[in-house]
Amino acid sequence: MPKRSRESDSDGKSPLKMRKIIDSTSNSTDFVDLTCDSDDSLDASQFSSEFHQNKNNSTTKKNASVTLKNTCEDAGVVDNNKLTHEERLERQDPSWIDEFFAESSSSEDLAKEESTEPAKRSNNLQSTDSGLQSLEPTQPSNTQEKNQGSQRTVDSGVQPLDVNINDDFDDLFDDEWDLAGQFFLDLSDFTRCIITEIDKKRMCIHVTVSDPNPDSNATALVICSGVWMDLHISVGESIIIKAQKSFDDWTVTNEWGYCVTQPDILVSGTTVTSSLFCNRKSILEVRFQNVNSLPNLKPADAAMTTGQIVHVIMQTALRDELHTLEEIKELARKVTTQRHTVQMLYGSDITSEDFKVMMDLYISKIHEFIERYINGKQPKALDKNFNGQIVEIRDIEENIWLPTLGLKGKIDVTVEVKVHNSKRRVMPLEIKTGRSLFSNEHRGQLYLYTMMMKQLGYDVESGLLLYIKDNQMQEVTSSKNDQRGLLTMRNLLAYYLSKPTASISNSGSSDEEAILETMELPQPIYHNTYCKEYCAHNSICCVYADADKNLSLSNHHPLARLSRIVMEELTDDHINYVVKWSAMLEMEEARSQEDLPGYNIWSLPPRAREKRKSALMCMEIANVTAKQNNYHHEFIRSDSTEDFPVKDFRQVFHGEEYITVSTNKRFSIASGFIISVKKTSLILRLERSLTKSETYTIDIITMRSQLYKTLGTLATLLAPNDITRRLRRLIIDREPARFTEPLPKDFETPGARKILGRLNMYQQKALIAVLTANDYVLIKGMPGTGKTETLVALIELLSYLGKSVIITAHTHNAVDNILLKLDQRKVDFMRLGSDHRLHPDLIHKSESVLTSDCDTPEKLRLVYDKQKIVGVTCLGAGHIVLAKRIFDYCVVDECTQVLQPVLLKPLYSAHKFAFVGDPQQLPAVIQSLEARKLGMAEDIFNRLDTPNNTRSLRLQYRMNETIMALANAFTYKGELCAGNEAIANATLKFKNPGRVENYEMWVQRALDPSLEKAVTVLNTGDIVNLIAHTRLERNSFLRMRMQKEDTAKNAVNWYEICVVQRLVTALMSAGINSEEIGVIAPFRAQINLLRTVIQEDVEINTVDQYQGRDKSVIVFSCTKSHGKALEFKGKHEYRILEDPKRLNVAMTRAKHKIIIVGNVPMMLEYGASTKELFSILEKDVVDLVDNVNDFSWDSLFKRLVELRNIEGSQ
Repeated sequence: MPKRSRESDSDGKSPLKMRKIIDSTSNSTDFVDLTCDSDDSLDASQFSSEFHQNKNNSTTKKNASVTLKNTCEDAGVVDNNKLTHEERLERQDPSWIDEFFAESSSSEDLAKEESTEPAKRSNNLQSTDSGLQSLEPTQPSNTQEKNQGSQRTVDSGVQPLDVNINDDFDDLFDDEWDLAGQFFLDLSDFTRCIITEIDKKRMCIHVTVSDPNPDSNATALVICSGVWMDLHISVGESIIIKAQKSFDDWTVTNEWGYCVTQPDILVSGTTVTSSLFCNRKSILEVRFQNVNSLPNLKPADAAMTTGQIVHVIMQTALRDELHTLEEIKELARKVTTQRHTVQMLYGSDITSEDFKVMMDLYISKIHEFIERYINGKQPKALDKNFNGQIVEIRDIEENIWLPTLGLKGKIDVTVEVKVHNSKRRVMPLEIKTGRSLFSNEHRGQLYLYTMMMKQLGYDVESGLLLYIKDNQMQEVTSSKNDQRGLLTMRNLLAYYLSKPTASISNSGSSDEEAILETMELPQPIYHNTYCKEYCAHNSICCVYADADKNLSLSNHHPLARLSRIVMEELTDDHINYVVKWSAMLEMEEARSQEDLPGYNIWSLPPRAREKRKSALMCMEIANVTAKQNNYHHEFIRSDSTEDFPVKDFRQVFHGEEYITVSTNKRFSIASGFIISVKKTSLILRLERSLTKSETYTIDIITMRSQLYKTLGTLATLLAPNDITRRLRRLIIDREPARFTEPLPKDFETPGARKILGRLNMYQQKALIAVLTANDYVLIKGMPGTGKTETLVALIELLSYLGKSVIITAHTHNAVDNILLKLDQRKVDFMRLGSDHRLHPDLIHKSESVLTSDCDTPEKLRLVYDKQKIVGVTCLGAGHIVLAKRIFDYCVVDECTQVLQPVLLKPLYSAHKFAFVGDPQQLPAVIQSLEARKLGMAEDIFNRLDTPNNTRSLRLQYRMNETIMALANAFTYKGELCAGNEAIANATLKFKNPGRVENYEMWVQRALDPSLEKAVTVLNTGDIVNLIAHTRLERNSFLRMRMQKEDTAKNAVNWYEICVVQRLVTALMSAGINSEEIGVIAPFRAQINLLRTVIQEDVEINTVDQYQGRDKSVIVFSCTKSHGKALEFKGKHEYRILEDPKRLNVAMTRAKHKIIIVGNVPMMLEYGASTKELFSILEKDVVDLVDNVNDFSWDSLFKRLVELRNIEGSQ
């Protein structure tokens, strides 16, 4: 390292200077700190040594405060807060930003761009020693530290000793040495700790840490100096430290040691290195994924698409040892005709001919690389390329999760090389398909991969950076400074990524006083063209910059100029809509995480994770099947004789969970999805093939990518685009629906009249409204009003008129229900989505089948363009078909179940919209009580519902008049009408009515089939103390189970289960088919017990799963029977029985008979909704009282034990 020299200014201070060193041989740019000579330097570790050596010298003790004050100043580390503005600017040299940007830009004009304000252009990068250490960022200036559990702002100055200067310091120092003995944590290697105390000095920071093991009292004091004193940390957080021992303390300096903050946030290596240009953009790219993906914008970058395909070809050729030119050409032909590749080419508007020209160049270069580095054929002339040979391909796309460094990444190729007669070495090989730059960003990726592999136990010191287009490859070795710079950048990113995208604070007692707060972000770069012309996140960046009270940009700052343009067409309502929904989405995501395991997979051993039913340990591969772009793995236990916590795999996995696969030594070597689960086996879809010789652990993990995609869709709404401007008017500003008269001429044709002829008056009005709407219309489909039939007729009519239509909904079932009926009517369509999620009868209409012969983008385009009607879920609306095309109509079924930001994606791809649903039926599932209070439950229907915008379907064809009267009284205020007399007067029909007479009188009254008794309530009364009076054997399983569940206040009710079981048995005995009987309960635990007791083929489900379904007779178990004092305290803050919409769904599933079982007095007190419902039902109540109407609790329980043999079967 070059010597440091001290250079004082006129004030006697020693500001940090930076000199740029260009090493022409290594193509590297180093930034060297020239503050002070090495002879004069004294870092924190040296100070600690001097301090301890003078422990017994009383004179030194008395002057210790002076030593403490001056030491770090002499060390050459200047307190940032004491620097003047000019000195701060002098410490920064951001010129590398323009140099790097000019190198990587394909635009000649962009390469010549020069900043007019270079200091402000810097990304808060702190001057450091050399290499990539120039990328060490300063931490946010408004840092608040926590000390011993209390919040306080730390002064960066020296804390004065609260003693008289003439006093004897012996006692003071003796006390300090007595405390030293408790610091005995070993931090010589990367060690996870918990921060217990933070004491920020002027020139360093003292961090006291403890062992996270609750059984350990080990602690340590760490003195952090240099770049590490700017750590953004708080008491109680985890931190990983590697430090140098200095007597009883540990030190982390610029020369030795590392700190990894927020280590459980794994930042990808690509994100770290891309932030070298703009770390603000890196944060936004992670949080707002796929932003500005609109169908009227130019397609994805062709160079990126080409690069991805070249990667696959080269990696496959290396892995499969395809060394001849002919073999590589054949491989390229196969890869380029795969459906995934063809879709990529179609999405990027790359023709087959253009792609072939590009591939011919790369194929020859790949062959040249293999000839030289695999086959050992040396070039005729010497060059500057890596002068070694690859002797083994260790791995392809090696996945690394490394919480030790807080990093993750995928290495293109892991190779073993040999240079001349030296020993073989393992190295990461990074493949680039652009022109040779050897830039900081590209080299930085190798630096990180080298660090990560070294931590995994590889003997690796360097990596290989290959530019295959030019066949330029160099060995890249990182220095301590490079590693430190990248880790500090990683820490900065992790700090910002730990913050919510948006939040809402409440400064008062009412919800109206809630204040929207945007995410804290790094400073923006200063670049005159990049932000405006090349950054997809510029709109959301400007909005966040405008809302940031701590950000002050000059009027001529490029982002300030851009912000004035962006903000000119955005109102406060537009911005608040996006920010508020961002905050609510974050709240709901945080709430949903509470039901997940609540730990990272590296924090608990496999057996403990399996005990929590979130993982399966000791798994081995029984079979691997190669599929297109993925591999299906069948897993079984490796040892069937061992006693594992989980006996049935279905207790852990249910299908479609996102999982990760780990070994005993490595976390997350592969990730994918569950395809199917059986008792002792499961099949996973993984992106790579795993070896059968290993033992694995399979964990459920959280996948936040869907949240970030939704946030990206939401942020797109702020973009300056014709599509987004229109949607802001319609959705945010609530512009009323407009209709055009007269009807299209095609509407008067015989074909159109035939379709309309199938519909009633209200259904016809709804279709006419869709056809005449300029923008949108709402169709209110109340229970049993033929909503699905109306939608099928609408789509059939639009198809007849030659219109293109997107059919979408929240669930696959809702989409498939419409498509199945369209298929029956011979309407052509394409179903988008994974085949395993589709209804089996729709596979012949799936994208995979219809495009199976498309081996070129031209053929694929013909198939896609031919399809006038496509079906896809709202979450699947990012499909390439919708990304490349704007349809005439988008029909959204069950729109009340879709969150508004999720619904935006399909709306971006259509001119007109038809929102179909019932605002009084199931809403989206929202678990966060705070988010509900802030308005997250508002769906698009509720937001836009007005008499002008909405057409209602009023004639219902499901319920008889008694059940319909209940629905009208509880929810619809008389809007519902019976479709005809037959529907109104329909009743329950027993095939064997005489058998009902053999049952108890209370059962006969409950099953009364008359129209007047179509609604019956069985009142169990208060059963809290019934267990003690129920005459079951003291050691009975059922008695013990009841006592256990009552004590735990679980959401189950054995008394209602006994009643429901008796009713179902009687119904089936009377000749009611099992498929005509439905049992509904609000809680999953009650459902599970009902299924174990009622073993007949009767559908038993929650309210949500019965949406859109109906049965001849419904039995509803309220389950809740405790008073408020004993109310079930489960994880869900949101109570199902308090939701009038879910109660409405439960009451409107029956056609002929509904029986409600519950504690009526408690329901009248439980909440406003249950009180209203049971007040209406008061005349329909039958009390279940011992010895009245042949009723007996003892008899019910005994019969239950006898019939199902519960006690003996458990």
